[in-house]
Amino acid sequence: MSTYEFLNEAAAHWESVGGCLTGDQARELRELADRLAEARPSGAEPPSDSGRDLAERIARVVAQAWGTDAPRSGGSRFTAGTADWSALGLRLRGLLDGRTATDEVSPRIRRRLFAATSLIDRDGLLARGGDPDADGLLRLQDEDGRVLFPDFQFRADGNPDPTVIGINRELRADDDPWGAADWWLGRNAWIGMAPVDLLASGDDTGRLWSAALALAGEE
Repeated sequence: MSTYEFLNEAAAHWESVGGCLTGDQARELRELADRLAEARPSGAEPPSDSGRDLAERIARVVAQAWGTDAPRSGGSRFTAGTADWSALGLRLRGLLDGRTATDEVSPRIRRRLFAATSLIDRDGLLARGGDPDADGLLRLQDEDGRVLFPDFQFRADGNPDPTVIGINRELRADDDPWGAADWWLGRNAWIGMAPVDLLASGDDTGRLWSAALALAGEE
C-alpha cells in the first residue's frame, strides 16, 4: 500500500483515527495538511516532491496514533499517476476540523479549478432542461456562496453524463467536491492527460474508470 492509499484509507475510517490523536498530534497534522493542500498533484509540470514528503510525514503521525505501521517510502504503481496531494490535504484538513473540504478552500485553489472548466449556475442548468438536484452531480461554491456546476458533467440536452456521475460517486464528490474537481481537471499521469480531456475525446471511458478506481484503492 502506498502512502497515498494509506492516508485515504485512514480518512475513510476517521472516526477511529481521530479518536486516537493527542492534542499535539492533531496540531501537527493540521499544519501539515494545510501545506499539503497547496502541493501540486503528481504528474504536474514542473514536478514537485513536496507533496509526497509531506504525506509521508502525515502518514507517520497517523500510523503512530492508530497503532499501525506507516507504509514504506516509494509507494505503489498507482502513486506516480494518481496522487492528488492538494485534494488529499483538503480532505484531511476538513476531517481534522470536523467538517468537509467544501467548507474551506484556498482562493488560489478555487481560482485554478474555476479557470480550468466552464461553469453553469442553477438557473442556467434549468434553462437547458437539466435537474440541479440530480444525484451524483459535482457542485462547487464560489466565494459568494453561489452553487456552480462544472459543465463537462452534462450532455448537450442538459442530462448528466452517466460516466461522469458514476465516477463522481466513486470519488465521493458529495463529501469532497473540491477533491473530485481537482481529480477531473488536473493532469493525471496514469492516463497521460487531465481526465476531463479524455472524457471530451470520447476515446476510452474504461481508462477513466481505471484511474478513478486506482485512486479509490479498488484495483
